[in-house]
Amino acid sequence: MHLCDSLVTELSKYKIRINSIAPGLFHTPMTDHKLGTDQQRQEFAEQISMSFVAIPKDLDGALLLLASNANSSHITGAYITVDGGKSFGTSWGS
Repeated sequence: MHLCDSLVTELSKYKIRINSIAPGLFHTPMTDHKLGTDQQRQEFAEQISMSFVAIPKDLDGALLLLASNANSSHITGAYITVDGGKSFGTSWGS
C-alpha cells in the first residue's frame, strides 16, 4: 500500500499509472490443501459475502480494467480488493 502511494507520487508526473489488486483467497494449486474438496470450498464460501471461492479467472475484470487506457486513463493510486466482500466479514480461520 505504501509502496503504491510512493510510486504514484514519483511516477504520475511521467503519466505512469500505479494501481494494485489485493486478491482474497483464491482456489489455485497453492491453496488446494485448504480448498481441494467441495466441503472445504463450501466452508470458506460461507464466510464470504458473495458466497463462493474465487478462481484466478475471477481477477480478469480488475486486470482488464486497469490494463485498458481507454477505461482507466485517470485511475492511479487505486487499491482494488477482489475478495468477494470477505474483508468486510469474519476472519479467514486456520
